[in-house]
Amino acid sequence: MIQHEDACFGCGAVCRMSCSLYDKQNILLFCDKCRREVDTLYEIDIKFTSRQLCDRCLLDIFESSEGKCEECGDEDTVYDIDGRLLCENCALDKFTVLTEEDM
Repeated sequence: MIQHEDACFGCGAVCRMSCSLYDKQNILLFCDKCRREVDTLYEIDIKFTSRQLCDRCLLDIFESSEGKCEECGDEDTVYDIDGRLLCENCALDKFTVLTEEDM
């Protein structure tokens, strides 16, 4: 979930003319599942609903085992993504990434 929050602390009438934060917004990213504030979200469609999840919650959706990544060859925990066994890095690369800088 993407939330916008006022950056200005509301220091009064003087604020409107002198505060560099007046009328600015901070962008906060929250995982739709665990509700933690994070730096990066991954967009995924689940049952015709778009959700924005942190890396931990996203990978928890998929079955995992120890093995060899079919994409990069690393031997590590692999996740079954659309019938392919992928390591964490290769699996996360398959999803749309949302960061504060992108907003």
